[in-house]
Amino acid sequence: MSAYAARRGMDSVMSLPLTIQQLKVLMLVVTAGAVTAHRVADELGLTAATVSGIVDRLVERDLVIRDHDATDRRVRPLRATPAGTAIIESLTEIGAWHEQEALALLGTDDLAALVQGIGAVRRAVETIEARDAGA
Repeated sequence: MSAYAARRGMDSVMSLPLTIQQLKVLMLVVTAGAVTAHRVADELGLTAATVSGIVDRLVERDLVIRDHDATDRRVRPLRATPAGTAIIESLTEIGAWHEQEALALLGTDDLAALVQGIGAVRRAVETIEARDAGA
């Protein structure tokens, strides 16, 4: 399913005016809400200087803004602009649309089995998250 969605969505990804590193940073900023450049560097294994340059280019394209922290003026959290969020949402929607197209072809019994299987995977993920939170 993932390979199918990737093949179908490849044109959308390839047409983005972003490098892979810029896309990674944008995805992290969109999914994290407000995030510091330091955290971005840590999570992506990049240097602060590299992240700074990537963020500069994302700011120039109006995809990310450097905001101000109300409690500490030295902290400049990164936030996605509506345009930046729209790029990531459009990539997510591509996969969801293709999944819906495939799901529409399934019969009732297959859909019931899928719901049961996805429920089991969700419970497994919740178990892992609870275990990781306690560690």
